[in-house]
Order: sequence, then C-alpha cells, then structure tokens
Amino acid sequence: MSSATAKPKRGEVWRVALEPIRGSEQDKTRPVVVMSGGNIGRPSVYLCVPITGFQNAHAALDWYVLLPPVAANGLTKPSSADASQVRALDMERFEAKLGKLAQDETESIAEAVALCVGYKPAREYSPDETMKITFDARPELVQRWKEMAETEGCAWEEIAARCVQLGFEMMEASASTRAVQSEAKP
Repeated sequence: MSSATAKPKRGEVWRVALEPIRGSEQDKTRPVVVMSGGNIGRPSVYLCVPITGFQNAHAALDWYVLLPPVAANGLTKPSSADASQVRALDMERFEAKLGKLAQDETESIAEAVALCVGYKPAREYSPDETMKITFDARPELVQRWKEMAETEGCAWEEIAARCVQLGFEMMEASASTRAVQSEAKP
C-alpha cells in the first residue's frame, strides 16, 4: 500500500515497488521517472520508466538515458532510465518522491520511449520554425508575451504556452456549448 500522499507529476523521480513481476521485467523497489503528462487514463495509474544503476554498455544503447546523481533528482549513484521497460503503475506502488529531473532529461526519456515503440514524427520542426509558423501573422502577441514574461520574471515561451493552452480550453468549451445548443434545437 502506498504511503505517498502527493500526486506524481511528469519528470518526478519516485521510489516504487515493482514486484510482483513476470519474465525479464525490472524488479525490486527502485526509482522510476513519471512520464504521464496529466489526465490520461485512469486517475491512479501513471506511465513510468524504471531507473537502474549505470553500466558502461548503457552509453551505446539509444533506449537508455543516462542520469547523473544530483540533489534535485534524488538519485544517489550514476543511473540510467531504461525506456524499453516503460510500464503503467498504480499509485499503490508509489512509496516516496525522491526528486525531479531536469526538463531536457525528461524529454530525452520521452524520445527514448518513442524510439522503443517505433514512433517517428512526420516532420520535426525546430523551436524557431514552430514559433515562426505559429506567430508570423501575430507579432504583437509575441511582443505582449515578452512584456508579460519580463513582469513575471519567466521565459516568454512559458507565457505563450499558458496562453495557447488557455486558447485550446476556450475553443473546447465553445465547441461544447455549440453542441449543446444544436442538440436543444427542434
């Protein structure tokens, strides 16, 4: 039974009990990286990647992401996230939060999981290309977000992401309202 009270979040490192297992699955109580990014699936189940002690062979294998021990992530020795062992874990297996990975480490693990499942994006855009495509027609938005970011003391891209998410939520709410209104029409 879990003694954890906090809700795990993407990029966090938690100690979990992985047993019982079958075959060659990762076993024991060990750290995992939470990869779930929100309300996907059942509320008490999280997609996780197990962490194991680093071995030299890991450096040559694309599905391992090397993780140095730092205070922020709570790891105590050089480690590797093994994306080939990704699995869904219920909250009952979670024992304690150890720390949080850097954003680039979490993204590297997501890319390793994508590699393991054979996902290849149709076309990859650089962040600059994405911003250019998205905001070419609205440079005043970018300028406003930069002003807001300066006031809040954060990156303007963070403000942009919040605004874009809010826009999607507003569009979904509007679509739901339209659907209810059209159902109400005789």
